[in-house]
Amino acid sequence: MPNVSRQLCESAQLRPGTARSVKGQVIWVRDAKPDNASLRVLVVGAIHGDEPASAALAFHWIRLADPPLLKPGAAGPYV
Repeated sequence: MPNVSRQLCESAQLRPGTARSVKGQVIWVRDAKPDNASLRVLVVGAIHGDEPASAALAFHWIRLADPPLLKPGAAGPYV
């Protein structure tokens, strides 16, 4: 996948969701929600399976949504 390191992939902490695709494939999910969240955003990538750039972008958005990065004064490689 373009621009997705093993570390970024593992840090996404995706888990199999309860829903399945129409072909029975697992839909992987992650709920990155800080305690004081006032806004929720749904990030979806790789819907058709042939769009690796959209999957890569989803991994980067998940990284940005990690609660430690949302704390005041926190900094990370993508902030």
